[in-house]
Amino acid sequence: MKVIWYSSEPSTPVFAHWDGADVTEMQMEEYRGRVEWVKDGNHEGNVTLKINNIQPSDNGQYWCHFQENTYCGETSLLLQVAGLGSAPYIHVGGVVESGVQLVCTAKGWFPEPQIYWTDITGEKLLAVSEHFIQDANGLFYVEATLVVRNDSVQTVSCFIRNPILNEEKSSVISIPGKSSASRTNMLIRNGINRKGSKYCSIAPNIFFIKENI
Repeated sequence: MKVIWYSSEPSTPVFAHWDGADVTEMQMEEYRGRVEWVKDGNHEGNVTLKINNIQPSDNGQYWCHFQENTYCGETSLLLQVAGLGSAPYIHVGGVVESGVQLVCTAKGWFPEPQIYWTDITGEKLLAVSEHFIQDANGLFYVEATLVVRNDSVQTVSCFIRNPILNEEKSSVISIPGKSSASRTNMLIRNGINRKGSKYCSIAPNIFFIKENI
């Protein structure tokens, strides 16, 4: 029996198993020590590969090639890696001529998150700038700047949303000078850190990473 899991070329597999033994000589360096073949379901026709310590770079298309005696088959799977990072942090950037400048930042998100501001009624406010920076680990740092010009707006919220998980985190701030008290409240929903498994079948899969906060 011959089993090959690969993400780019069969000649440089994520994992290979030939005639009862794992083949590591050709294995991609970034997967060494992180993958294992789950043999429990072999009798049911499953050829399952487990990837430990999921990373943003694991995101993408994978192929499973299977060959035994005269039978040969191949199928593909799209692995989606998603991570909930830190809750947004809002601080006052200063008072500009046209209003109060607020800056919202967050880190550890994957893939590139969506960020938006709202007032107390839930109406969206237009940011003057947004910046997304991907670090060496592939996780995103995001920064958005808002200038509040309307004196009637006393409280604003910043939301960071993961487009894959459809989950978000938010923070709210009362604008200094527009209220007798200034506060920052954070709503934090913990991300989930899991080990991911890929099956030799076509199905959408989402695996999670978590930024240490």
